Amino acid sequence: MSENNQDLKNQYDLLYENISRKLDQQLESLSSIDTKASILLATIGVLFAGYLQLLDSQGMGFGDYRIFVVLEILSFLVSGFLVFGAFILNKKEIWRSDPRPSKLIEIFSKNSNKGEYWLKDQVIKNMNEAYEHNDKLIIKKYNHFLRARGILYFGICILVLHLATLIFNIDKIIINLKV
Repeated sequence: MSENNQDLKNQYDLLYENISRKLDQQLESLSSIDTKASILLATIGVLFAGYLQLLDSQGMGFGDYRIFVVLEILSFLVSGFLVFGAFILNKKEIWRSDPRPSKLIEIFSKNSNKGEYWLKDQVIKNMNEAYEHNDKLIIKKYNHFLRARGILYFGICILVLHLATLIFNIDKIIINLKV
């Protein structure tokens, strides 16, 4: 094998390994986002259940503060739906982990006379397309997660404001009782 052919082979191998490593990193990113989304969904569930219990036991939903209750419940529900939407993206959109062996065999059988480098070039192009496709899916999924988290933070802020308002009014009632 000539030196030029060896250099070309080394370049193809390096390119293949780098793209393959990037596809593996994308899979790890997807798993990380799923883990974060699972934790966020569990947090929303626990907060919502605790909130409903608090509403029931303290009568927080009555009186002049109904707007707080409506905003809190809406923020928990919308946040939960957004996280759930991030999970549905896995089912709806197809994750590509190229090269697909059946396609490789098909391409190779039709073009076996074109040589080893042609096939490697096709595989690398296919893996690059998969990387770009998967990158769009990860960004879409992560944006769902960020929106859900932001809306949950909004709901928690409203809840804290609601509780502070109730505590402030309870203090007024206690002062009026003492007088």
